[in-house]
Amino acid sequence: MKYHDFVKHTRDKLNKVGHGFCMAKWYHVSMHLHIGKNHSCYHPTPHKMSVEEIAVNPGALHNTKQKKLQRKTMLEGGRPPECNYCWAIEDLKGDNISDRHLRSSENWAYDKIEETSNLPWDADVYPSYLELNFGNECQLKCSYCAPMASSSWFNETAKFGNWPLENRVNVGQYDIQSYLPEGAMYKREEGNPYIEAFWKWFPEVYPHLHTLRFTGGEPLLSSNVFKVIDYVKENPRPDLQFDINSNMMVPMRNLEKFCLTVKDLLDNNKIKGVKIYTSVDTWGPQAEWIRNGLKLEKYADNIDYLMNTVPNPRFGFMITFCLLAIPQFDKLLDKILELRRKYNDKQEGQLHYEQRVNFDTPYTIEPPHLTARIADDWMVEKLQSHLKYMHTLVDDDDVNKFSTTEYLKFKRVVEWVETSRYEGEELALNRRDFAKFVDEHDRRRGTNWHAAFPELLDFYNMCRNS
Repeated sequence: MKYHDFVKHTRDKLNKVGHGFCMAKWYHVSMHLHIGKNHSCYHPTPHKMSVEEIAVNPGALHNTKQKKLQRKTMLEGGRPPECNYCWAIEDLKGDNISDRHLRSSENWAYDKIEETSNLPWDADVYPSYLELNFGNECQLKCSYCAPMASSSWFNETAKFGNWPLENRVNVGQYDIQSYLPEGAMYKREEGNPYIEAFWKWFPEVYPHLHTLRFTGGEPLLSSNVFKVIDYVKENPRPDLQFDINSNMMVPMRNLEKFCLTVKDLLDNNKIKGVKIYTSVDTWGPQAEWIRNGLKLEKYADNIDYLMNTVPNPRFGFMITFCLLAIPQFDKLLDKILELRRKYNDKQEGQLHYEQRVNFDTPYTIEPPHLTARIADDWMVEKLQSHLKYMHTLVDDDDVNKFSTTEYLKFKRVVEWVETSRYEGEELALNRRDFAKFVDEHDRRRGTNWHAAFPELLDFYNMCRNS
C-alpha cells in the first residue's frame, strides 16, 4: 500500500471511532517546561500544567485535566475547537487529508488506535512521542516567533517595548508582560518545579517512548538537553528514535559536541536513529530577513557538517508557510532537491536509496499579520505557479524528486489560502499591521525589507494605505 493510501486507510479507521478522534491527544506531547505548559500536537495553543497536580503525580505533566476533557470529546465523536487547524483542512471540498490523519498514521500511533478507542476517557497514558523544551534561550529572532520561544526576542522587547501594532493578537504575539509575573516563566533551568517533576517522571516514561525529541528555544544551548542525552547513553534504547529541532546556527563547539555524542550513541547501538529538524521558509536574502540572525552560508555549512558526521541521519525542513515565503518559495524547493541528490544514498546492505531529506509545509495561522490570509491576487497566482512547478517534479519512485504526499500537503496550503483570505476591516487591520511590522523590524534590527523583497513594493504600499 502506498503511503498516501495508507493515510486514507488510517483516516477511515479513526472515523469509525469519531470524526475528531486523533491519536496525538493521547500519545504525543510537547512540554514547554520553562512556562509550565504543554500541548499534544503543535497546532492547539499550549495549556497550563498544574504545579499542585505534578507535585502529587508527575504524570500530570502529560495527562492534564484539560487534555482528558478533549479526549472525552473525541471518544464521543466530537471535534474539540482547539484542533480547528485540522477541521479547516477536513472541511475543504475534495478528498483532503489533515495532520490528524498523518500523525495517527505514524509508527508511534497507528498500532494503538483500537486499544485507545476502548480506554476510559480519564485514563492516564504514557506518551509514545515526547518532545521537550527546557527553556527559551535562542540567538535568533524569527518574525513569527515569540519571547516565549526566544530569549533574543524577549530581551529586544524589554529594550524597545511592545511593537506598535493594532490587532491585539499581533501585539500579544510579541508581548512580554504575561511572562514577567513571578513564576510565569522560569529564566533559569535550575529551581523550576516543572523540570524537577520531569526528572522524577522521566525514568518511568522512558521505556514507553518511541520517539524522544527536543525543541526550544535552541535546544543545543540547554544543559538539560545534554543531561537527557547522558541519561540515554547510560540507559541504551536500541529501538528509540532520537530527534532534535535546531536552528543550525549554534556555535561550532555546541554542534560538534552534539554530533559526536550522537555518533557515539549510534555506533554503539544505543539508539535506533536520529533526525534533525530545522526551520526555514524560503532561500536567499528573504529567508535571512524572515529569520533574523540566520546566515545561510553558515547554515548550509553546518548542515553539511552534520550530514557528514552523524551516521545515516535524516534531516527535515519545518517550513512555517507564511506570507513572506510566497515570492521565492521555488528557490527552497530547488534547494531541497539539491540536498536530496547530495545525501540520498544507499547504505551497505540496503536495496534501495533512502530518503534522508524531508520537509513539511504547515501554514501559519498566527500572528495574523504574517499569514498568507492577507495575500493579494498576485501572491495567490504566485502560489499556484509554485504548486504547478512542484507537480512537474513529483515521482514516488524517485527519492530525489517530490512525493505525491508532499505535493498534496502543499496543495492543501494553496487551497486554504484561496478560500481563507481575510476580508473587510479584518483584512485592512492586519495589512496595516504588516506594514508597521516591516518598518519597526527594519528600525530595531537594521534590516532592509525593501531590498530583500523588491517584488512586494506595491503590496507594502497598499498595506500602508489600508
